[in-house]
Amino acid sequence: MCLALFVYGGSRRRPLAGLVALPVTLGGLNGLIIILLLFSLWHASVALGMRLTLAFFAITTVTSWTFEEVSVLTGLVYGPYHYTATLGPWLGSVPVLIPLAWFMLVYPSYVVANLIVHGWPVGTPAAFGGCGPEQRRCRRPRTRWTWCRRL
Repeated sequence: MCLALFVYGGSRRRPLAGLVALPVTLGGLNGLIIILLLFSLWHASVALGMRLTLAFFAITTVTSWTFEEVSVLTGLVYGPYHYTATLGPWLGSVPVLIPLAWFMLVYPSYVVANLIVHGWPVGTPAAFGGCGPEQRRCRRPRTRWTWCRRL
C-alpha cells in the first residue's frame, strides 16, 4: 500500500495536477520517508525483536551513510553528485534523511527476499500469532523457525 502511494505520488501526480486537485502527503517526500521509516521500524521490532531491529538499523544506516559520504566527497561509489538543502539537517555532506531512507528501502527488500526464499516474510510464526500458549505441541522442520499445531 505504501509503495503504491509512493509510485502514485511520483508518476501520476504531475500529469494529473492540472486536471484534478490531488491530496498532498503531509511533509512532502520527507514526511513520506519518515512515515515509511517508522512503519519499517515497527514491523522489524515485531518480526525480529528490538535487539535485532536496532542492529539491523545501525548497520544499514552507518553503512549507507559511509557509502554516501564517500560518494559525495569523491564520486567513487555512485559517481559525482551532491544534495540540496531541501532534505533537512546534514551529517557531513549527506542529509540525515538519506541513511534513514536506505533503511526504509533495505528492510522491505529483506522481508521480500525472505518471503521468496523461505516462504515466510521474516521472523518467526510466533511473532505473528503462531505458537501461542494455547498450543501444546511444536515440531521443528529444517527451517530456522518453529511451526506449531494444536493438539
